[in-house]
Amino acid sequence: MGIFSNIKSAWQLRKYLKKLEAFDYKSLYKKLGFQDQENQYLLKSKHFNRGRQYVKSFGLMGLSFEKLISRRIFDDELERIVLLSHLAPVYDDLFDKRNTPKERIVLLLREPSTQPYNDEELMFLMFYRPLFQKMNKKRSFLSCFLKLTDAQENSKKQLIANTSKEEIRKITEEKGGCSALLLFSLLDAELKNEKALYKLGACCQYMDDIFDWYDDSTENRKTIANELKTADLKSFYSQELLETVDGFDKEFGTLAETLLTPGNICLDFYRKNGVDTIDTPEERMICDMENSENIRKLIFNLR
Repeated sequence: MGIFSNIKSAWQLRKYLKKLEAFDYKSLYKKLGFQDQENQYLLKSKHFNRGRQYVKSFGLMGLSFEKLISRRIFDDELERIVLLSHLAPVYDDLFDKRNTPKERIVLLLREPSTQPYNDEELMFLMFYRPLFQKMNKKRSFLSCFLKLTDAQENSKKQLIANTSKEEIRKITEEKGGCSALLLFSLLDAELKNEKALYKLGACCQYMDDIFDWYDDSTENRKTIANELKTADLKSFYSQELLETVDGFDKEFGTLAETLLTPGNICLDFYRKNGVDTIDTPEERMICDMENSENIRKLIFNLR
């Protein structure tokens, strides 16, 4: 990718970030029933704060889809993206922290009027109910969410010692791919290149695993990041990135490459600090994509 194309792409993503920052979260929270923002337990929980962080990643990809559908994202569609971003970390915790049976989660998805059993389910439903209600294509949306739920359930195998590298890759691909398809289903638009979008989601999940290498390794969760040596992981990820970008036209491909470049920046950070990702981490290594050096690398595609 040329330097001017990369700068243009980075500038476009920065515009998307500013749009997400300008979203009227206060009005949305009030509409959802979060009246006492200072004292209500759920608002002070880690789930709520993590939701705002998820807006950055989900929102960036969601807004970038305007290049796929050749129009701007509507306000209703943006609100759906924000709602999904807020429920996403709680959805993860229903599996990982609460060990909620898949059948129970499927019930919550199919029947949003179901009474919650705990705070996680309550928080999930407070965002999911209005999201489901706002969907014009409920059947397609629900189908994507159920496929993601199957993938999420399957990802429990990542905690099993004898799960093979090929199984880990397949699990990761399914989880990321289904997430991307779910995100696109929020839009009132026809998906013309499902295979390419699925691969984009898979590559995004590979990137997430690269950044989460320390936490996953210390929690004995097998991922593509801690199953390969740093040099092999770099080769694998770079190839996946190129194949992903090649699946789209030039305009969206340029955006996709910039979205995925932080994965390579993080891998170079590990290499420069003597980290071999196949080893048990001795200390937490944080690749901060908000510091000036890494922002410069992202903009100019420098490493």
